[in-house]
Amino acid sequence: MKNYLWITAVSILVMNGLFAQEGIKLQGEPLEVLSSENELLSGDLAEPHFAPPPLQMISFIRRHGESQDLYLYDISEKTLIPVRPELPTRGVSLPDSAREQVNYCADLDWRTLPDKEGRNWFAFVCETEEGSRDIFIGYEGIEEYLRLTTAAENDYEPRWSPDGKSIAFISERSGNGDIYLLKNLDRVIATSNLSKMKLVQLSQTSGDEMDLAWNPDPKAHLLAYSRRVHYPGRALATYQIEVMDVKQDGKYVYPVTDDPLTHYTHPLWDPQTGGKLLFIGQSIVRELKPVLYLSELTWNKDNQLQNKVLEGYKTVIMKNVRLDYTPAIWLSGGEGVLVQQDVKEQNYPLYAINIPRWFNQQEGAVEYLEELHSRFPFIMDFDVRKNNFVFTTREGEYTKIYIAQIYGEDIAVYDKPAYVLSHPGRGGFFTSAYFLSGTAAAAAGAITYFLLQGGNAQTARVPEPIGLPPSMP
Repeated sequence: MKNYLWITAVSILVMNGLFAQEGIKLQGEPLEVLSSENELLSGDLAEPHFAPPPLQMISFIRRHGESQDLYLYDISEKTLIPVRPELPTRGVSLPDSAREQVNYCADLDWRTLPDKEGRNWFAFVCETEEGSRDIFIGYEGIEEYLRLTTAAENDYEPRWSPDGKSIAFISERSGNGDIYLLKNLDRVIATSNLSKMKLVQLSQTSGDEMDLAWNPDPKAHLLAYSRRVHYPGRALATYQIEVMDVKQDGKYVYPVTDDPLTHYTHPLWDPQTGGKLLFIGQSIVRELKPVLYLSELTWNKDNQLQNKVLEGYKTVIMKNVRLDYTPAIWLSGGEGVLVQQDVKEQNYPLYAINIPRWFNQQEGAVEYLEELHSRFPFIMDFDVRKNNFVFTTREGEYTKIYIAQIYGEDIAVYDKPAYVLSHPGRGGFFTSAYFLSGTAAAAAGAITYFLLQGGNAQTARVPEPIGLPPSMP
């Protein structure tokens, strides 16, 4: 039945003329970069990601037994670099349960700007001798990593701000997974003096936050994330997408979704303009597959953060999206998206979707990448500079990391981003804007309301209920 529905959906697209005839192709053969056949890398290799330019590196993790290690790999020099701080034991006695998890390092995130000496810094999470997970920063060749957090509770998901001055992260130190900000890190990098760092708590809510995603525009100071919201009269909480003004230390929060019946996760800004936000929605009352949505955001003349187009806005990008690994990847130019459908028996079909054409229902909006998907079922990241993507495969008992280069009309030549979402300031009166999802979602029975509300201070974070039609449960 699932195959029939999937084939039917594809047939409808073909009849409507939305599939591209010519599109993304493979440039040469994929390059095998790493393999767990190497004794140093025995186990599972996972989560490879590209370093920012000009570095020719990837980061990845190795899982073996109860441990998880973090590595860098210099592609040009073919050099493997383990990332692990030297943690003194100081005679601390840990319970057996903690000892089993001591070997844990992961979640590396690169600073996009090099420092004045040309060094490329990165942040990562590593378990310390006390048994908690803390945040460190460093660069290739550093003698001693700088430990930024020392709380007894876990700190995780560090994300560098586009201007390189701050790191947002999630911490359990306040009871829930709240958002914190480490400021003045440019001064810390310049002096190695941690006393110049400032810690700010950005959120303090009853539900936890996750999936931090900075807007790429350094002047926007906006952070998207998913927050668990408890709705009155509902037994189950749902995750909703919000956007926070970090420049104001989290005082202003803009809800993007407001639906007690659907989880929304995995926000992802487009790298070219910073004005488009992808995210995943999944109903909790119906057995509906995850749906990829997009909102195009802008500041209006009254300083309201709102959707660029309200009437007839087609927010549904792809249904039945694969959630593990990477749900969606922006291609160079910010108009194309790589996305996989969660159809295991079809080896997770891979598509390229041209966003402007899809909105306008034009020919060539969707391209089924038949040549690629059977060979690359676990795509992780895309390098907009050289149009490379990195992926993992399992070949027998071993896992391997490959890099492949692609080309096509939906991939624009890499150019300096032309951001459109820089913050206009705080003047003006803020109101709310509502819009209903596109007709494709309504046809599937997944009626979803989206909300963007300007100036919603944290003391009154939860917006007034927008109401549900009588037909909804």
